[in-house]
Formats: sequence, C-alpha cells, structure tokens
Amino acid sequence: MKLLPLYTNCIMKNDILLGGSEMSSDDRSWLTRSVMSINQAASVPYFYPRLFPLRDVDKDDTGLPLVIRCSAERMSENGVYLLENGISLFLWIGLQVDPNLLHEEFGIQTNDQVDIERTSLPVLDNPLSTQLNEIIHKIQEQRPHYLK
Repeated sequence: MKLLPLYTNCIMKNDILLGGSEMSSDDRSWLTRSVMSINQAASVPYFYPRLFPLRDVDKDDTGLPLVIRCSAERMSENGVYLLENGISLFLWIGLQVDPNLLHEEFGIQTNDQVDIERTSLPVLDNPLSTQLNEIIHKIQEQRPHYLK
C-alpha cells in the first residue's frame, strides 16, 4: 500500500490517459487493449519503467546493470540510459556524452549523427558494443514478447 500513491501518479501521467496530439486513435486503442490484457507482473515495469545507466557499464560483467530510480534528476547530460517499460526499449543519449562512447557504440562522432529512427544497435567489433547488445538481449529474454 505504501507504493499506491507512486503507481497512481504513474497511471495518471501515462499515455493511456494523457496521450498528446502525436498519438493517433489507433495507437491509443492498441495501448489501452495491451495494458488491459497484461498481468500484474508486467504492469509494474510499464507504469514504473526500469532505467539502466549504460555510461559506466563494466565490460567484464555478465549481468544487467543496476537499475536506478526512474527520475529525470537521476539522469545526467553526459550519460547514456536504457529505459524498459515492458512494451518498448528507449535509449536516451545525453547531449554531453563522451564522443569515444558514441564512436564505440554507434560508429559516429557526434550526437547529431544518431539515427533516431533506428530500431536496433549496430554490432561493432569492440567490447562495449558487444556488452550493450548483450544487455538488450537479456532484457528481451525477460519479456514474453519482443520489445520495440
């Protein structure tokens, strides 16, 4: 019961209720049907997503990075974060992220060159790229369907 206010706030700010002008009626209908059909275990990450910091990923670690509290105050402009809500995966790249990290992960030099329509990370021949692709694969394995 002590988390009830948190989850109530998450539901009130969700696209199901708020959904701006960029959300079509078809998208809202699909989202409503999807959320109404998920079980309790799947609804928790949907309404309170998991946020993984990827900037300081240990290349030798085989597990998932530690989850941080899903809040804008926990994110920094020089970080890279992976947000998972049970339906989609979002990769957030800070504006001041290290160019070496961009080069190792995406094969690019600046944030301006990031393809925001990309649906998967490139598989490059370096330990960081391999580790981040493994993290995404492990998250995908935890869900019964493919995450966008």
